[in-house]
Amino acid sequence: MSDGRADLEQRLAALNAAFAEKLDGRLGEMEAAARSLAESGGDPQALRRLRDQAHKLSGAGATFGFADLGRDAGALEVLCESVLDRGDGPSRGDIEEIAAFLARLKTAAGPPKGA
Repeated sequence: MSDGRADLEQRLAALNAAFAEKLDGRLGEMEAAARSLAESGGDPQALRRLRDQAHKLSGAGATFGFADLGRDAGALEVLCESVLDRGDGPSRGDIEEIAAFLARLKTAAGPPKGA
């Protein structure tokens, strides 16, 4: 039984490491979407991409030991959804809030708690 548990723990550790390795790329994609959003004056496609990427990080972050990342990504997803629901595009304040969320996500992408 202990061999099975050790094997499971090794597999989970490998999954956590793979997730952590891909974080920089995922955050880079989110930053690119945010830049496109700001430069375009509110391209709804860029906002949807950002929302979708935040949604994915929200669930995966908590699963892989990045609770702060998951929480902040979830809040970014809610912000993006609310801007989309308004239908009038992001305000300057929305763009600044998105940038602040992205900065927090980069900080939260450090080593997972307990690692």
